[in-house]
Amino acid sequence: MGTCTNRIFNQILASVLLPRQNVFGLSNINSAFKLFSPLISAAPRPNSENPDMLIRTFSSCESRGGHLGNCVPSVVCNAYGGRPSGSCGALAVCCVLFVSKCGEKITLNNTYWRNAPAVSSDTTCSLTVVLDNNLVEQRRRRSCQVRLDFKSFSIAQPNAATGQCDSDYFQVGGAVNKVPVICGDNEDQHMYLEAPSSTTEFMMLLKFGVSTVIRKWDIRISLIPCGSDVLAPRDCLQYFTKLTGIGTVKSFNWKDAAGMRQLAEMDYKICFRNELINKQSQKAIRICYTQCDTQTDGRSFHLSGLADTYFSSNGAINCPSDFLLIPNGFNPQFPTDVSDRYCGGALNPAVAEGPPVTVCSTTKDFNIMYYTNDVEGVAAVEEGNSGFCLNYEQRIA
Repeated sequence: MGTCTNRIFNQILASVLLPRQNVFGLSNINSAFKLFSPLISAAPRPNSENPDMLIRTFSSCESRGGHLGNCVPSVVCNAYGGRPSGSCGALAVCCVLFVSKCGEKITLNNTYWRNAPAVSSDTTCSLTVVLDNNLVEQRRRRSCQVRLDFKSFSIAQPNAATGQCDSDYFQVGGAVNKVPVICGDNEDQHMYLEAPSSTTEFMMLLKFGVSTVIRKWDIRISLIPCGSDVLAPRDCLQYFTKLTGIGTVKSFNWKDAAGMRQLAEMDYKICFRNELINKQSQKAIRICYTQCDTQTDGRSFHLSGLADTYFSSNGAINCPSDFLLIPNGFNPQFPTDVSDRYCGGALNPAVAEGPPVTVCSTTKDFNIMYYTNDVEGVAAVEEGNSGFCLNYEQRIA
């Protein structure tokens, strides 16, 4: 498509899409696509020598800065308030959308929700994610889930005595699956939100109490298509899809530092995709968990008991309130040591108290469940609980 055609193409778009007010009404954008879709259809198709001619409207792309965006014509990027960062086709740019204003509605895949430069105490900030397959930017694929990736996240810590998020908290509404209220430090965590229908809205709310803490967050919002290989199984708040090697899973607000607190009222499922792990295309038959190494004063497993508890506890009688459930978990060195529920100060399925060991499970689908009650009642007992950090690995044997 020549320079003259490019100019006409952008003029047509600009006349319909601009000015940029009322972007999220989207009637302007739908009208624009009726005009420019014939131009895209008439554009020269790529061949093996010139693949850059392909127009991949609203497909994912990676920007020069490493952020994920959407591949769209530059004028469409401007209409959505995005930032062009690199090209992804003859007429397209990688458009990255950052939102830092409270109360917005977003409809684009790969949107980043960030804090404003200053966040005041005793306020709220919300963002609504709209799923609607009738919207032009979502027409390529119907979305069944939304994934939130916490690139950074730091708000006030929970109550040290109870684990409750009394000052600041993050809450999600509109999901079918259980989504707990969280607070504290949650960088590199993620959540999956299950949509109740093909047309729905999720509201994310941040509530700030009176605190001197510096709040910051950067959450990437991804729309997960139905049938995607990264679509989480039903009722899974987290879904790990590491193809090979060792991964890490940790409870919300776990950090390798002294004084960290496990959050109260957690009740969710963490799932792991069963991976092909060798050249013979064999799937793993077991998944194994080992406590993370800590570099400072953090505790990689402490779900109940006094702060100086460093030995294990397991079973329904010993772990009635706060526990990690690993279905049919066993010690691969002593396979007769088997338990489902784990608490105390170490991960170990032995009947007697013991130090940390590797615990494996062959029960599929691979998953663990994390549960904490509203409060254990005795502050001295509750204050030592820091949650868990585990390295996991899928194995043939």
